[in-house]
Formats: sequence, structure tokens, C-alpha cells
Amino acid sequence: MEIRPDAALNGVQAFVEAEMNDGTTRSARSARCEHPRGSAENPLSRAQVEKKFRTYAPARIGEDQIESILAAVDRLEDFGSVRDLMDDLRAPRRTERLKARA
Repeated sequence: MEIRPDAALNGVQAFVEAEMNDGTTRSARSARCEHPRGSAENPLSRAQVEKKFRTYAPARIGEDQIESILAAVDRLEDFGSVRDLMDDLRAPRRTERLKARA
């Protein structure tokens, strides 16, 4: 794999091109991304955001916190303060995570 800057690209644009073992490239093997998924121009759906959260959150927080956070996000407009949500978003200390898994 080789990564090279391209002055023709700006912002979050990216271009990927696959070169074959014989040195040839094929247009079907290249792709250009003007706006990556999740950007303002190409937003993720609510279901995609939730799936991404469920995929990566377990490395930092417990399943009970994941469910609590998702439930809290569903009712943000009902909060007088987001303090409880912020508390849930803070990952427990490593020792607390180890105790919870034991």
C-alpha cells in the first residue's frame, strides 16, 4: 500500500486506485470520494449511527451504559440537564471495567 498526497484533492476528498501486479490500473478498480459517510454532505442515518455506536462502544463502556445512552439520546428534549448523559458517556476507570467483567 502506498499513500501519496494529491494537490488536486481538498478537504476530506480521497481517491483510491488499485494497481495490478503487472503494473496496469483499471478504472473499475479506482474510486473517488467527495464526501465521506458521516460528513454533513453525506450524513449517516439514525440506524447507521446506532450500529456504529454499538460496534465501537463496548471497547470502552459496558452494555448497560450503551443501552442507557441510547435511551437518553431518544429523550434529550426532556432533559433539564444533560449531566446524567455526560456521566454515562464517561468510560469507567479500568479497574471498574475489570471488576464488571469478572
